Amino acid sequence: MTGAILATFLFACSAIFGQRLSRMLGGIVANFWRLVLAVACLALLSGAFFREQFPTHHGVFGWLFLSGMIGFGIGDVALFLAYYRIGARLTILLNLCLAPVFGAVGEFLWLGERVSLPEIGCIAVIVSGLVLALKPDKQRPPHVESGMIFAGICFAIVAGMGQGLGAVVSRYADSVATASGVAMHGIGGGLNQALVRTLGGLVIALICYVSYQWGASRLKRVMPENAGSQEKNASAPRPARLSDAVKRRPANKFFPFWLLGAALTGPVLGVSCFQWALQSQKSAIVLAITATSPLLVMMLARAFEKEKTPPQVIIGAVVSVSGVVAICLSRLPAGFWQ
Repeated sequence: MTGAILATFLFACSAIFGQRLSRMLGGIVANFWRLVLAVACLALLSGAFFREQFPTHHGVFGWLFLSGMIGFGIGDVALFLAYYRIGARLTILLNLCLAPVFGAVGEFLWLGERVSLPEIGCIAVIVSGLVLALKPDKQRPPHVESGMIFAGICFAIVAGMGQGLGAVVSRYADSVATASGVAMHGIGGGLNQALVRTLGGLVIALICYVSYQWGASRLKRVMPENAGSQEKNASAPRPARLSDAVKRRPANKFFPFWLLGAALTGPVLGVSCFQWALQSQKSAIVLAITATSPLLVMMLARAFEKEKTPPQVIIGAVVSVSGVVAICLSRLPAGFWQ
């Protein structure tokens, strides 16, 4: 239970750090350097203290690596792109509330687990709460243009999909580890699982980072050629702009703090505590506890980012989080509370 509570708090802090970092560097760049630092920290900790628990079994390693490519790779790239556009508050709400929905669909399609009628009702509650929470807010951040809102919501949905499907693959990796007699216990096992998953995510983040830098270099070559014609004709079409490269905040002397915080609270400590919690508690209990992160993010965003949360967003968040908690608890075996 301690691991789940710590993971909840760390995930909320990671959202605040990630939002600030994405506005300094852009989502793709921020996520890449965060994962680079996270892999370095995890490798140092795991190698120094828990080397014997590293999953050398090819099946366990492969499934955890694939889980990281989906969750940390596709999911977190989309997550950081959403942070920049709609902020941590709505991004985490969409991400963590939709993850169990996509996870249920993934388990049905891959593992053959049926979705019960109560679970369908919980999904309806989650979606209705999200619809209420996504009601247009006129008080958007100054750097956010009108066209960025829809893109941010789409990225947050993709992040939830990556989170949910990545969790399904990670769960399968745990079953392979159990069947193969691979021992990964306690915080050491959580650190090693987080290391392998982060390595998988780093591969996807690197591909996105290289593609982004290549596109940025081409954009710089194109813009000078069109600068003169645009000055003469204001109505001339502007060159395509990369989705990340818009009105970023300049990095300041606290940049290392935000980068280190994003790496430690997310992939290093947050995911390690999450994996640790899954070893001693039912996954439904752990997910039900961590699902409350969006409510904590709202309080942190108000304290650190001075974001005012409209009443309908608070109500929608509570409804959605309640649906997530209900769908997680509904998956507990009969007689669990006896």
